[in-house]
Amino acid sequence: MKKILIAIAGFYLGIIVFMPKTELYYKALEILDKNRIDIISKTDSNPFRFEIKNAKIYYLNSKTASLKDAKIYPFLFYNRAEIKDFKLNIGNYVIKNLEITYIPFLNAKIRGNSNFGELNGYINFKELKIYIKNPRADILEFLKKDGKGYYYYERF
Repeated sequence: MKKILIAIAGFYLGIIVFMPKTELYYKALEILDKNRIDIISKTDSNPFRFEIKNAKIYYLNSKTASLKDAKIYPFLFYNRAEIKDFKLNIGNYVIKNLEITYIPFLNAKIRGNSNFGELNGYINFKELKIYIKNPRADILEFLKKDGKGYYYYERF
């Protein structure tokens, strides 16, 4: 029994260490390109994380956002992304720190702070909605409301 657990742990660790993180990033870029979203950035990876630096995000050839740093930790059963200085070119909104935690088959949790207050919420992948708990009044114009709370809906 002990040998089986060691073999499973070794297999899991091997998958994480040898996961083709850069190739997954380029596949994501390919999918985004079909939706006319382009990302220009510098990348770096090590066995346990993938990093995106100084990214500029374009939609329909118009610069819509940028970010200073994003670190992605893909651990299969528990995935986390840490994003710093995410700036939207619409309305001068800046998200200083954002942490997204995702466990497969569950909603992704969002925590962060920005120049428009604290961000707490989740991403519902089935409905393609981003729910924000207790949003400030100055961003309510971008949100819709249903029985679960305020959400941002956009095809992504």
